[in-house]
Amino acid sequence: LEMPCKYNVHPRMVGTRMIPKKSDACMLHFYADEKPWKHFGYPYSKEWHQVAFKTSFDSLVFEDLVGKIETFTELNNHNKKSFFEFLNTRLNKKFLIQYVLFKVFKKLESFCLR
Repeated sequence: LEMPCKYNVHPRMVGTRMIPKKSDACMLHFYADEKPWKHFGYPYSKEWHQVAFKTSFDSLVFEDLVGKIETFTELNNHNKKSFFEFLNTRLNKKFLIQYVLFKVFKKLESFCLR
């Protein structure tokens, strides 16, 4: 039993003879080192983060993104601009309050487990 290759597509395969259109890919497989959660400039990284912000793990995703701000000296200006444009669409009062509460509960949890 073998699955069609459209169910195991590396982002670099989109636009080739095997997967000519973006809509032909059913499932993306981020193998090798090009993980969208590691670098914002990789293909499909913006889409991955958009979906991750809709899950119940949105505070963890945001915390990870805040940690990546320290590594921005390594990024070029285009990646910085696209990253901050993406964050600008996500940052609102409700989300920031949720994030602060998340951090407070995380500190309380670590304090109670001592």
